[in-house]
Amino acid sequence: MKKTQHTLHIQPRKIIPWLVGVSVLIIIFSLLGQKPIEEGNPTKKFFLDLFSKEFFVNGGENIAAYWNMLLLILAAALAFVIAGVKAHQKAKSKNAWRILGALFAYFAVDKLALITPKLLALLQNLPEIEGGFRYNWLYPTAAFIGLAVFSFFVWFYFQLDASNKVLFPIALILYFLGAYRNFLISGMYAKLHSENAAYLWLTHFEEFLGLLGVILMIYFLLTYLASHKLEIALTSEA
Repeated sequence: MKKTQHTLHIQPRKIIPWLVGVSVLIIIFSLLGQKPIEEGNPTKKFFLDLFSKEFFVNGGENIAAYWNMLLLILAAALAFVIAGVKAHQKAKSKNAWRILGALFAYFAVDKLALITPKLLALLQNLPEIEGGFRYNWLYPTAAFIGLAVFSFFVWFYFQLDASNKVLFPIALILYFLGAYRNFLISGMYAKLHSENAAYLWLTHFEEFLGLLGVILMIYFLLTYLASHKLEIALTSEA
């Protein structure tokens, strides 16, 4: 008996609005949750406080952080899928897609583990040691890693078709603006003017840019699959 094959049709333009919509809701809930909680019913106060913590985009290990991580995992998974198809086609670019998937997988883990912010904070707080190598090796190591990642993205960019060279850098820039905002615009603002109401709005705007960057990256990966007629088949055969 011949097995029935089913085709899963995915339309990026119908998926992306849902992802943007959820992201906007999280940003709105985060801002609403920052209103001062008035003293009153303890049960009401408990749930309002829980709501505030779970959706606060500047917090960690909450709904907002997990949503960001989920988007990054989806981007990583799509990159690995493209890498798998490229490997089946014996294309030279398969390793580039694998590295891209690995980087987004790292970004997903970094969203909760905060590896990069901790490393940058460590570098900022290291004492200056004349003639010593106890901590000094961290500076060139961090610089080398950053340069390697940047060089990969530049090299990867030039491997893309002309039609894909516009969306990719835009998505990447928006993501980094939001993901590492504490070391960029809002971080500098906080040092100059403290964490006031304007800082709160600025961080939320940057967070939305970061989410939008990941969503655009997902759209780029989905449209890349579609434009290159890359088909995926699931089989139980060895």
